[in-house]
Amino acid sequence: MARKQKLRVYRTPIGFHDAYVAAPSQKAALKAWGADVDLFARGVAEAVDDETLREAPLKDPGVVVRVPRGSSEEHMAALPKARPARRKESPVADDEGPPPRRRTKSAAKRPAPSASDLEDEAPAPRKKEAAPKRRHRSKPRPSRARLDAAERALERSEAEHKEEIAQIREQEKALQTRRRALENSHRNEVAKLEARIAKARESYGAALETWRDRTP
Repeated sequence: MARKQKLRVYRTPIGFHDAYVAAPSQKAALKAWGADVDLFARGVAEAVDDETLREAPLKDPGVVVRVPRGSSEEHMAALPKARPARRKESPVADDEGPPPRRRTKSAAKRPAPSASDLEDEAPAPRKKEAAPKRRHRSKPRPSRARLDAAERALERSEAEHKEEIAQIREQEKALQTRRRALENSHRNEVAKLEARIAKARESYGAALETWRDRTP
């Protein structure tokens, strides 16, 4: 029966979170994080021995558990304040009265009425003109504070992703430099060993010839 490997808990920072995973080896942890480089060699990943931090990852081995650094209130407080909504000015009601009536030419040529005509034609009572209706004040413009906060959260997520990609690219570049140095060192070592082999083979051949000549 195969022996079950012991699980360890590893941690690495990813943006504003700490990513924990329970795995049997560092290689398995890197695979769970989706890392193509050795984060442990770079010093950005480590094993965790704190039992409180190990509890959640050990419940689901191989599953990455993200723990934010700082509370969500602190993250929201770091966002820029939302701009206040602009309020429209309420229109001013027109308090001016109706325009004066224009005199027509026929009214100007009409002869002035006599006193008897004025007595017979009593003026009809004028109707009271209705006051102009006042317009309702327009409602304030809806606030877009929640929309602004959501957009800024998306911007933060994009910036965090770019930062993580940049870190991984730096790690890849460092590993490539290390690999080239290792290959150069290996080639030099192989050349020295091959030279030693050639020299030893030549010495052995000469000694073998001398031995044959002296052997009856």
